[in-house]
Amino acid sequence: MSPFDRAAGRTEPADVRLIGAIVAAAVALAIAVVGLALVPGSGWVFGIAGLPGTTWLAWRLAPRAVQGGISDGALAALELGILSILVADALVVAVVLGWEIVSAAGSPPASVDLTAMVGAAIQVAFAFVPIALIGAIIVGIPAAIVVIPAAFLWTFLMRILGSRRG
Repeated sequence: MSPFDRAAGRTEPADVRLIGAIVAAAVALAIAVVGLALVPGSGWVFGIAGLPGTTWLAWRLAPRAVQGGISDGALAALELGILSILVADALVVAVVLGWEIVSAAGSPPASVDLTAMVGAAIQVAFAFVPIALIGAIIVGIPAAIVVIPAAFLWTFLMRILGSRRG
């Protein structure tokens, strides 16, 4: 069962997923606060960048984290950690490249025409994958030092909260 499986956890009560998303959001915000304390000015970015994707992935993976054995929980934690890094990287790259398109639209009037905008959009589209891969390697590998243990913490907390719920 993968986090993208539409049938994954359909029989599960919604509160397991909701608790999973809330716990993941709290962990991501804690990472942002610690990052801000350790690297004033920009340290919070990594926790906040991971917030949307991690919350959604945790919502999808929560039933697997609670049910099954230790191997199911460990696999859910690894999936959450790795996919969170990739989704956060894709979101950051999309925002940066989207900013490039918006900046092109605000250029001096001589360079703003439909062909220039289409050209900028095509350049951005072709640049997305290589930049995302480079970002996943350069930022993702060091981020894994924090994100993978945080994903295991999430799974541990979910197993505790799931046993209290049932």
